[in-house]
Amino acid sequence: FDEDKAPICILINYACHPTVLTGDNLLYSSDYPGAVARKVTGALGGDTTVMFLTGACADINPTRIEPSFQEVERFGLILGGEVVRIVGELMAAEEDLRADNIRWMEKTLGPKMPGRVASPKLRGHIVDINLELKDFPPLDYYGEHLKKLASFASDTKDMDLWSCREVAAHLTEKQAEAGSAKMAQYCYQSGEKVSTELQMIVLDDKLALLGFPGELFNAIGRFAQANWCGELIVAGYTNDYVGYLCTKEAYAQGGYEAGRTLFRDTTEERLEGSIRKLLGNCQAD
Repeated sequence: FDEDKAPICILINYACHPTVLTGDNLLYSSDYPGAVARKVTGALGGDTTVMFLTGACADINPTRIEPSFQEVERFGLILGGEVVRIVGELMAAEEDLRADNIRWMEKTLGPKMPGRVASPKLRGHIVDINLELKDFPPLDYYGEHLKKLASFASDTKDMDLWSCREVAAHLTEKQAEAGSAKMAQYCYQSGEKVSTELQMIVLDDKLALLGFPGELFNAIGRFAQANWCGELIVAGYTNDYVGYLCTKEAYAQGGYEAGRTLFRDTTEERLEGSIRKLLGNCQAD
């Protein structure tokens, strides 16, 4: 905020795939984050800069009526309205709020608004991490699974709901993994480890931003936040892109993310170790 308490810049951090629109849309689009930014800027004034960081959203998708630009604007209205409300509360952070109490003829002290004034002390750390590639079978292995997926509706018509979902998750996993197997074959050597990094920027003693180089499962982001001493902003798609970073549980459940990831089910364990190291370095600095 400036000296007149007008917002200068707003950083929005939200964990949900920007996929209100689908692959049927062939136009360039900022999807719902763009709509959110437009709504916030419109409410607070054109001089306010709005930035959007996608959080740990690998396993979180929009709940929509239909994949349309009208839905994009509806999402923008919902989330943008919430952002404007929070900004309004932050404008009164660390201030004394008092209500006119007519019954007692006094100014009654109100509750404190959320938020605090930060004392900037910028610093940063980077931790390298090596992720183990899956052992993919030959590409022709996937042919039979993809044929089953094509006839999925007729094969499962007599199944109960949960059995149907288990079959769907397995076949979806194999369909997604077929694409990952091709990518791994052309981009990496068998048994190779993929080197990337986690980066953390500490803004003051309690506030920090932690960047992951891909699409992070929400539970891993929450693990990082639970082990930080204050407020931690988690951002995906930063500095690098290595694809899906899944929890160990996801591999047992199947589905698109578990199939699309390039890495073994040791990913969560390796990430948690690197997160602990990175947070420890920052807290000790």
